[in-house]
Amino acid sequence: MIVCDDQRYAPDRSDIVECRECGLVFRVFLEGRDEGGEETRAPFDAPAEADTRREGLYRDLADIVSKFRKLHRIFDVGAGSGYFLKLCRDRGWEISGTEADPDRVRSAETEHGVTLRGEPFERTEPGSARFDVVTFINVLEHLRDPRSALHKAFDMLRPGGCLLVRFPNALIHVSPYRMMSMLSGIAFFRRMRHMFAVYRYAFGRKAMARCLRSIGYVDVEMRRSGRLGSSVLLTAVRP
Repeated sequence: MIVCDDQRYAPDRSDIVECRECGLVFRVFLEGRDEGGEETRAPFDAPAEADTRREGLYRDLADIVSKFRKLHRIFDVGAGSGYFLKLCRDRGWEISGTEADPDRVRSAETEHGVTLRGEPFERTEPGSARFDVVTFINVLEHLRDPRSALHKAFDMLRPGGCLLVRFPNALIHVSPYRMMSMLSGIAFFRRMRHMFAVYRYAFGRKAMARCLRSIGYVDVEMRRSGRLGSSVLLTAVRP
């Protein structure tokens, strides 16, 4: 169960399925398919280019989480090449994070002096350490079990600590992706489909809020992020 235990799914002619109850959207991968391959990535999601394009975003996020600073510890899940954590370190945070891609782990170390745990978050054992902030910046929609990841983050936070999540807005991306998928027999539309951010999951506000509250998060707040509200920026608190 990710959000609810309802088993009614809306039929679709594309490779995505939507829960009738909570609105969660997820991709249906064919058996034997490489779920981490190019088919699940959009061209603008290339991490090698993301740091410079997102520098303003990262600075804004660092400003948002600053009010939760107490233990001075922050943990970034799927930290990429470590640029966001570098900004946090420059502001006095004690930084930690995970990244499953070994090339990005090396890049974080060589380019920014940021040491990451080179493993998927699912395998991370944080021990007894507690953090002021845990972040998922355009990461949660790629994970196999986002609910378990959010639950682990809850356990890692100190009471009063902040979860920060940025994810593609399903309201913006799902409908055009579905239309392009239905026309994917035509090469142009097959290429265009990957311009829309539907990865393993696509979250709407209702589904995300319901999932977080069922775990125990409170003070769930969401706002538009990115051009034309193409993403959602969320904060929630462990009571």
